[in-house]
Amino acid sequence: MSGKLLIVGDSFCSRYVEDTKKYHSVKKKPYIWKVPKFKYWFDYLGDKLNLELLNLSFRGAGNQQIFDNTLYALNTNDDIEFAVICWSEFDRIDLLNGSSENRNSVHINLSSTYTDINSSNTYRNLSKKYNYFFTEDKLFDAMCMMDKFINYSITVDNLLKHRKIKNIQAFSVTPFLSIKKQNRMSQISLFNEYLNHELFDKLNDENFFMYPGVKELGGGNFNDLTIDNENYVLNSEKNTNKELADQGWIIDNHPNGEGNKVIFDKLFRFILDKYKKIV
Repeated sequence: MSGKLLIVGDSFCSRYVEDTKKYHSVKKKPYIWKVPKFKYWFDYLGDKLNLELLNLSFRGAGNQQIFDNTLYALNTNDDIEFAVICWSEFDRIDLLNGSSENRNSVHINLSSTYTDINSSNTYRNLSKKYNYFFTEDKLFDAMCMMDKFINYSITVDNLLKHRKIKNIQAFSVTPFLSIKKQNRMSQISLFNEYLNHELFDKLNDENFFMYPGVKELGGGNFNDLTIDNENYVLNSEKNTNKELADQGWIIDNHPNGEGNKVIFDKLFRFILDKYKKIV
């Protein structure tokens, strides 16, 4: 191996099953403990490119953390040859947790009830607390976070070009999580804000997988590739156990082994189209 493959994103770019087992009991998420070991899409990509994996992805990460971790990787590694930067929902806020040891943050999702996504009681309580204050005070709304993402994406693209690092950007999940809750006029308003942003045309669509990340606009994301096929996700069964339902696990659309193969196949075809001499 001559260099590193940098991966930065949220749970769709992390070792989600292994991470979930660290923080959730068998009782809370029993289906996770039944999942056999499998290769993730970034494992396939690392093998294909013959590069050492450098993965700074975390469950629940928002775009600020993804941006910060990308900068950290670039500042601490001189041998990155390829990078895949996967952006997340505009509704996610990242707060510093007082420790920089693992490059992780406290994650606040303004669209969530926080029943199942935090790693400890401390994080869960912080998430609920700041979710309430941010929502009540109308801070960090989706439009504000969309603006930050566009600036992040353009900056990362410029930095990677400057370092001559081959790269792809993508969305792990739908950036506008609240789309399903909106009526058609609200959707149109959201999309207009996105498409008419003053910097939108500076986003590098040539290097952006399934640009611009929203299927209603002709794009998509990793989740869109697997969500509609129950054979590609970890848990597609709607559980009727009230206790478990109250904890938030009714369906888990994170990709299983087959889903990760689907993501890798489609992403690698895109990479080959962009970088024909990469392998």
